[in-house]
Amino acid sequence: MKAALLVLVLLVHTVHSLNYTRLLNVEKLNDLRRFYAKGQIPQIANTNELEYNPELEKVIYAQLALTGGCPKYQYISTDSHDIYLVGEGSGGDTFATIMEGASRTEVAIVTTYCSETQQFHEHLVFAKTNAPDLYGPAGSKCPEGRKATAKGLCAREKKTD
Repeated sequence: MKAALLVLVLLVHTVHSLNYTRLLNVEKLNDLRRFYAKGQIPQIANTNELEYNPELEKVIYAQLALTGGCPKYQYISTDSHDIYLVGEGSGGDTFATIMEGASRTEVAIVTTYCSETQQFHEHLVFAKTNAPDLYGPAGSKCPEGRKATAKGLCAREKKTD
């Protein structure tokens, strides 16, 4: 009984830590996107705030299955997703390409271990719309259903009951 309780406590702690890590990563990504949107000349007026969507992790796992789990750096763009498999050969342009794209709305992050290189890699997938970048002060041209935050990103409006 004590062993079962210990396992349960550790499991709850692990799940809580995982959720906290996800939120922390999304917060960091949003801070970087804000910095990128405000730092562009001209500024990007409709950069969306990202939300974590665990369902998107399946998109990453499907792509990793095609690579044997140890990918070289790959950027894959579809109509609905931008996928970054960060592995061997990841270049300096990775940061800028990950931050751009006002149309991105959701993100998922998966960390894997490659036994061949003995390194951990974080892979990202973004859900996106087909909205083009609009120019003006950051947060000044948010799409319908989104509202500018104090940080200059366009966040989904909270539903009120």
